[in-house]
Amino acid sequence: MPQPTRKNILSSSSVALTVLRSEEDELIHQELLSVLASSRFASSPMLSKFLRYIVDEALAGQGKDISAYGIAIHAFGRPESFDPQSDPIVRIQAGRMRRALERYYHTDGKLSRVKIEVPTGGYVPQFNPQQQASQPLSDGALDLKQASNELSVGIVAFKNSSADQASDHFASGITRQLLLDLSRFRNISVVGPIDESQLESPSSCPSPLGKHLSIRLVLQGWVQHHGEKIRVTVNLTDTKTSTSVWGNTYDRDLSSNDLFDIQDQISRRCAAYIAG
Repeated sequence: MPQPTRKNILSSSSVALTVLRSEEDELIHQELLSVLASSRFASSPMLSKFLRYIVDEALAGQGKDISAYGIAIHAFGRPESFDPQSDPIVRIQAGRMRRALERYYHTDGKLSRVKIEVPTGGYVPQFNPQQQASQPLSDGALDLKQASNELSVGIVAFKNSSADQASDHFASGITRQLLLDLSRFRNISVVGPIDESQLESPSSCPSPLGKHLSIRLVLQGWVQHHGEKIRVTVNLTDTKTSTSVWGNTYDRDLSSNDLFDIQDQISRRCAAYIAG
């Protein structure tokens, strides 16, 4: 894979954020966010910072410079006096990260288009394609594309179920991000945002709406915000059978996560499932 040109912007925690310059970068970046959104990484800020740092450095063409010292300083916030020979923190976390990645690609990420691996003996990540990524992600979705090569999906505008109006912006933002992420798949036709008023009632089955708009799947979502916690609940309905084929709940801590990153993570997780 050719080395892309990329600009690094350092956050306050000195973990590199990226401005992507190629389709390959975008694919890897989406996979990184999917991994970070998984339960094993979302519950471990240290593993998340570790993986984000080494992936950013590799995409910047600086893979050969990745070292235990650099990881400790830039990802873990250790002082410049850090000694990797006397402090094994990087080696310990690297082992945890490899095991977490292995479990991820045996479960949630087994059909990802690209696989992030960190071979033992170093900290430079590798990005390898997964051939089985074109298969469906669940038995419940096996017949969704049999009648046509194109899958039609409707996105109902996510609803703010909290009392605060500030969450309206978050709900609107994640709806727009979902439309964007799903539109990147050539075999998916996306309709939205669909106003909830188009349903017979806010809690009704969206099957009549799906038939009216010729939509096979309808995705709905609800946002709840309390203190530093935010919860996003999603439900995917097959309008042909009037059954819920998938649903999930994502809980995130606003004190340790960027709001836009949360929107990206959840949106790409949903898009990856539907596109599978």
